[in-house]
Parts: sequence; structure tokens; C-alpha cells
Amino acid sequence: MKLKFRLFVLILLVAVMSVPGVYATWKYTVDSTVNYQDTNFNVGITEYKWVAPSTASTVVYITNVEKKSGDGSVIINGYQSTYLSTTKTLLNNAYSSITLSITVYNSSTTDDYAFNAVKYTSEQYDNNNIGYTLIGLAREDRVPKGEYLTFDVKFAFSNTSNRSNLVLNSVMFYEFIIAEELPEEGEIAVSGALTQFKAILNNVVAKDSYNQLIDQMDKYDENNRHNSSYIGNVSGASTNDVELLGNLFGGNLKMNINGEEVPVKAMIKRENLDDNTNTGDANGNEMTIYLTTDTLQKGFLESNKTAVVYATVFTSSDDGQTWTQIGGMYQGTATINAYSGGTMFNTGGSFNTDTWKTKGNADIADGRTIEQVVASLK
Repeated sequence: MKLKFRLFVLILLVAVMSVPGVYATWKYTVDSTVNYQDTNFNVGITEYKWVAPSTASTVVYITNVEKKSGDGSVIINGYQSTYLSTTKTLLNNAYSSITLSITVYNSSTTDDYAFNAVKYTSEQYDNNNIGYTLIGLAREDRVPKGEYLTFDVKFAFSNTSNRSNLVLNSVMFYEFIIAEELPEEGEIAVSGALTQFKAILNNVVAKDSYNQLIDQMDKYDENNRHNSSYIGNVSGASTNDVELLGNLFGGNLKMNINGEEVPVKAMIKRENLDDNTNTGDANGNEMTIYLTTDTLQKGFLESNKTAVVYATVFTSSDDGQTWTQIGGMYQGTATINAYSGGTMFNTGGSFNTDTWKTKGNADIADGRTIEQVVASLK
């Protein structure tokens, strides 16, 4: 199936079928400022949901993929932006491998782009015993504006004594970002969850994804929460809360970054941060997502232990029909506690959003509360 991406298209939803009974559902949001490339894309992998790549990732795109070496076989199912779908089959011997050569092009006329990470969810990589190695590509490697970059990816058995499954279906995202905007390494894992949160609020994930989230937040009495202002997937959260967030975030709370699975813990808070009842939802509440990859564990008496937590605020000008991000994603710290509250005589598992303060940002001073951050952006 040929996908034609056109300027000024707001949302494109494409269902692609490669073989009977095996299909993928792709959800696209389209930025009218981006020159999307026409691409043939036939996907062969188990069903999953995917929110479109960011504007940055569409500027750099794959122009060619081919098998370079190895005794295994490969089917190039397709590619769009720097997402690549392939089916690889190794031989039944310990040293079997496949090496792909991938060429990308930076279409920007103003900015160099740099490689950030390889990303995929568990649904997008169906054989963990076949691992990969990047050859000729490392984090911070640049693709100058208007130029090409070619690198290799080698696939081989991780455990050579276990060769019961010879096939790997994968969709892997080779993320390139404007070189000067490359995030800190701690931000890499949480960025996928942030992108998905915006899609949830704006009903891109599902036609009622925002209401699904709000309805679950309102059920606080039956879900081990003090009130309806927050929800999370941290330790101690109810099964229903964790399942709902898992479904809405579509795998982005357990992102694989460069071959390492990184669990992401989220707390979502709704509250009036700008003292303006004309912004936010119908009650004037902004939506803030707090994200961390910290283990959130502490000693029995460590009452003041903190975790690095990233916070991003969204607001609305039409009573919650559409949501936009305020400022950027800000790094800070929050006190580790138990989900039920309290910092003493427990080993943590959660964090207290009320204690969150900025720390380590280039564009805002340390020690600012989330309310002060929002006020500074007016």
C-alpha cells in the first residue's frame, strides 16, 4: 500500500495488512510544515498502536535499506521517516547473522541532526534472543544538513545455545534530533511517554482516550487514591489504574532504548496551576505528567531521598477539547514515598508530586515549583 503524505493533512489513520491474520494499526498525526516523503510501507508484525514520529524525526528519513552480509535472510517490509520494519530469519547455527546497511538523509536546509537512540516497544520486537549491534553509528554522531549517512546493524543470537526461534519481526525507530537539542540521556526513555500523553489528551490514541483517562481518575474511591486529582502506574497503584494507563500509553511506559528495557513510571496530575479558570479543562485545571525511570526505592528511614523526575504541563483554551504543551519538559526532583503517602517507615515505590522542584535545567533556575515554572512562561 502506498502512503501519500500531504501538507495540511491533520490526521491520517492507515491500517496496513501484510499477510492474512497478521497486521499493524498505524496512527499518524501530520505536521503541515513537514515535507513528508512518499513511501511504500507493507508491515508484517503483530498488532500494535503507534503515534506518529515528531517533526524532528521526519526531517531525517531513510532512503535505502539493503542486506550487506550474513547467512540469514531478510524481508524489508517498509520504512517511513526513520522507522524500519523488517523480518529477519537466521540459520540454525550459533554464528548465524544478518547485517543491514541503512542510509538516511537530512533534508533540513538549516540544521545538523544527531543520532539519539534506537527505540521500540516490546510489541515491536518479537524475539529477544536475537539481538542487534550498531556499526558505524553512535550517540551524538551527526548528519550535516543536506547530507547522507550510512551505517550498519548486525543481528545475531544473544544466547547461541537457544535457537528454537529463528525469526525476528521488528519495527525499530532510529531517532535523530537537532544536534543542539540532543536530550540528556536520562530523558531518552521518558520522551516516548510524553509524546503519547499528548496524543491521549487530544484523542489521537482513541476517539475517547481523554475521557477514558478522566473517567478513571474520577474513580478514586475504588482505586486506592485520596482524590481524583491524580493517577499513576507506580508501585501501590490499583490494578485498574495500571491497566488503563498501560492500554492508553501503548507500550511507551516500558521503552527499549538501545537494547535495554527501561520501565517508565508516570504520575498524572490535574490542578489549576496558573490561577486562571479560563484555561485548562472546564474547571480551569491544567494536566501535568511527571515521568521517571528511577527505581523509587529507599531505605526504611530515608525520609528525604529524592528521585529525578521530568515534568511537562499541558493546557487548553477550549475547556479541554484540545490540549497544547506549555514550555518544555523540565527536569527536577521529587521526594520518594509510598503511594499511600508518607516518607518514613516505608521503602518507597512512588513519589510525591507536591514536592517536585526544578533542578538541572539550562533555561530555568533550580528550586522552582511547577506553579512557578508555569508563571514564568506567561
